Amino acid sequence: MQRTIPRAPRALILAAAAVLCALAPAAADAAPVWLPAVTVDPARTTAGVAPRTDIAMNERGDAVLVFARGDDLGDANGANDTETVFAAYRPAGGTFGAPQQVSSVTTGPVPEVEAGIAANGSAIVAFTSKSPSNIQVRVATSNTAGVFAPARDVTGAVAGEDASALQLAANGSGVAALYWQSGAAKVAYGATASFAGSFSPMTLTTSGAYAGDVEVDQAGNVSWAWERDSSPDRYTVEVRDKPAAGALGATIILSRNVDGAKAEGPDLTMAPDGRAMVVYGYREDAPLPALPQRAVYNVRSAPAGHWDTGTWSTTSGLVSAPGQLATSYGSQVTMLPDGTAVAIYLADTGVFGATRLGGQQFSGHQALTDEASSVGWIASSADGSVVALVQTVNDVNAAVRSPGATQFGATATVATFNSTGTPGFVFATPLAMDGTGDATMGVGVARCTAACAKWDSSVFTVSLDAAAPRFGAVNIPSSATSGSQLQFAAPATDVMSPISTTWSFGDGASGTGSTTSHTYAAPGSYAVTVTATDAVGHATSTSVVVQVSAPPASPPPPAPPAPVVPRIGSKIVAKWKATRTFTTVSSLAVSAVPAGTTVRVTCTGGGCPFKKPYSVHFTKLTKLFSLTGRFSTLVRTPRRHLVVAKLKPGAVVQVSVTRPGYVGRFATYRVRASKAPTLVAGCIAPGSVKHLPC
Repeated sequence: MQRTIPRAPRALILAAAAVLCALAPAAADAAPVWLPAVTVDPARTTAGVAPRTDIAMNERGDAVLVFARGDDLGDANGANDTETVFAAYRPAGGTFGAPQQVSSVTTGPVPEVEAGIAANGSAIVAFTSKSPSNIQVRVATSNTAGVFAPARDVTGAVAGEDASALQLAANGSGVAALYWQSGAAKVAYGATASFAGSFSPMTLTTSGAYAGDVEVDQAGNVSWAWERDSSPDRYTVEVRDKPAAGALGATIILSRNVDGAKAEGPDLTMAPDGRAMVVYGYREDAPLPALPQRAVYNVRSAPAGHWDTGTWSTTSGLVSAPGQLATSYGSQVTMLPDGTAVAIYLADTGVFGATRLGGQQFSGHQALTDEASSVGWIASSADGSVVALVQTVNDVNAAVRSPGATQFGATATVATFNSTGTPGFVFATPLAMDGTGDATMGVGVARCTAACAKWDSSVFTVSLDAAAPRFGAVNIPSSATSGSQLQFAAPATDVMSPISTTWSFGDGASGTGSTTSHTYAAPGSYAVTVTATDAVGHATSTSVVVQVSAPPASPPPPAPPAPVVPRIGSKIVAKWKATRTFTTVSSLAVSAVPAGTTVRVTCTGGGCPFKKPYSVHFTKLTKLFSLTGRFSTLVRTPRRHLVVAKLKPGAVVQVSVTRPGYVGRFATYRVRASKAPTLVAGCIAPGSVKHLPC
């Protein structure tokens, strides 16, 4: 866990007013920037107790802050002041919502509070709560939108069993584990369940428990560590493990278990794969030869797929530098995904950082502050970033270790509390990180008012903006035609600050916003670049080359429609009488002959009664014009009678009907033996003699 529980309350009584002043944003570059403080719970009158806080953040940046709010009831010494636990939720890229009350209103000790959050954004908070019979442990859980359900009890109402030293660990899958101790015998308890599950207390040790811690890996395996004071002269650090689907293991004593050996203040960390480490203070007094105070560690292995077979080392290694005097409490450790451990510890000359790579010893000891009256916290991110907070009597400082680095950068002031020379209280500031190096801490502050007869208590958050915005689904067309409007989209999110999005279209034009449009005037290759920039200057860009081609040539205009030429509606009808040797015309006529029409008939071949074409021009509509008579001859001797022309096989009779500006008609008959003549009929183009199909 990234917190400690010293023997005294985690507050500093300052010689100056608790006025929270966050650093102004640094110049716009790629460096992490601490943002100004944000008020989550405004000042309210109390009897001089700063709110306790805790915070948790998942890898995508959702965060939950839990705090205990005190309210003054006007009595002289504050004995009847009320205490209430609240939780505030912040979705990634958003702000903390209004605090939600998760506990009943109680009187008595300030509640201890703890927070956890899963990868999907559901959250859990644990807190101590005074009941008529005892101080209980209770939990409340939220949905993925950060809305909390009513709290439920974990410990029950057992007279005299006052819970304290509460700790909570949670993993991304929504499994939580608790540690607490209660009763005059200082019995240590643990419990684990899914966020919405039932927490059943398990006894870790039956007496002497003091400060403890708990961690859970991504598979749900849990380790507990605690200090056990078995006598005034013997303090040991002990651990117990529970596989995700197994029973609670036996107690393992990590430190030397003899009178005079004093191991204190364990802090536990666990990598996602289950490797674990505990750091603590250790010294030896009489009856043993004196051994100065130092910070030490023990590690637990985690064989892949067989976490339950892992073992704790019972030989401690040094966290502090050889010969360096460290304090009993104040050691903190975090483990990166690759197993690298980064620790901070409180020495007699200030807070120091150190690193353990693989199976090596801690090295690279680095002073983070030179003030001995300091309290420190540490947290790490999935990308390998580490942040160490160091609280002195006047301010909170921070040092950031970038991914891949072996040392922290320079320690810088994050917030100060001593502007007016008026006393104040500041509770220790827990710290949480997302998966890309962003961090947020919660700060509880009490400011002295009315000659310190009353106090104004507030809750703030201060955040580190370390990561650039992240793009979602970027839509930039890869091809286009000039003159056509294109649509572009590049939604982006940033955990800590607002985003501005700019576009460069590669042709000298630009745009703004997560969605935009653009039209290219000419063909070519254009590099489109979209850049998302957060409020402190961190930027993310992506580029796509758009190939713009000329639009296809316009098709020629359609040909004008052909003029509508009227047609002669006349019909040519004929009847024939055929023999083996000749054929005669029974009837040949043209019907519906309009005015202005010329009817022409020709006959060629054997048996034709006329040699020259015969034409008739009509000046008025004629319903039926017969040509039959042209194929017979009137003979007067010896008496008058008609001699019908006998057309020989092969003879051709052709009739045409024409009129200027009209489509005419024709019919060609070819005589054959014993059968009616063959017929070829069609149309005649206006002003032409060429025969065409109709």
